[in-house]
Amino acid sequence: METIGLSLGLYAAVGVGVSVLSKLVWFAVGGLVFLLRPRDRMALLVSCFLIVFGTATLASESVDVLVSAYPGWWVPARGLQVLGEVLAVLFFLTFPDGRFVPRWTPLRAAVGLAFQIPGDCGAGVYSGRWRR
Repeated sequence: METIGLSLGLYAAVGVGVSVLSKLVWFAVGGLVFLLRPRDRMALLVSCFLIVFGTATLASESVDVLVSAYPGWWVPARGLQVLGEVLAVLFFLTFPDGRFVPRWTPLRAAVGLAFQIPGDCGAGVYSGRWRR
């Protein structure tokens, strides 16, 4: 990086800036959806999905840093990530009208999440990634 004139501090600042900007965009779009359709159940689901999934589940590096620095935040941080996964599944299976079509999709969602969530919750504990 030094050969192209990029210092380590500048590289870190750009990385953090891009991450923060990405989270702000997810949060702003989710808030905008909620403000435009506050009484629509599907809009509420989309808004929650965008805010939780975009800030905690999709870009999880900041959550990993928080948990590595403060292990007491493991439960709330992982809870937000799991909630983001659940909301993503609900969003994609009920879009655009809020109904599960075909009728067997709630079973598919439950089975898929039953296999996905335990692996996500146990990853940091068993790998030792967040131990000091």
